[in-house]
Amino acid sequence: MKNSWSAWPNEIVVNRIEIGMKIVGDHLTGVAANRADVSECDLFGRSAFNRYYYAAYLITRDMLTQLDPAWGKTSHGGIPDLLEDSVINKIRKEARIQEKAGILSKTGASNIRTAAASAVAQLAYDVTERGCPHPQHFRQT
Repeated sequence: MKNSWSAWPNEIVVNRIEIGMKIVGDHLTGVAANRADVSECDLFGRSAFNRYYYAAYLITRDMLTQLDPAWGKTSHGGIPDLLEDSVINKIRKEARIQEKAGILSKTGASNIRTAAASAVAQLAYDVTERGCPHPQHFRQT
């Protein structure tokens, strides 16, 4: 069967892949949880983690593309630095502009900057850390 995805807008293809990665991750998590052998649990658990990780990466790349099309072309390894530098600086700048325009109060702008810094730091960590949880995290208790 011919792949018809090439005719779809990119965001639809990415969303389908993200959803697919989550479905596969959910299935592999269930398989891992039901394995009696620890090494099999580990293998399926790691594979599930990798599907979730890839979905998170695709979502992050899509978000970056929406913010600035050039950012969507950033290499995988460059995304954490881009998030912690360019993205957070853009958010801070926009908060200052809105504060000066009277759209945001000083407290509101400060809250946005703080929340953005926290969220961006977490996202940068998430797309950097590739360690997999220990196999027992996939087991049902």
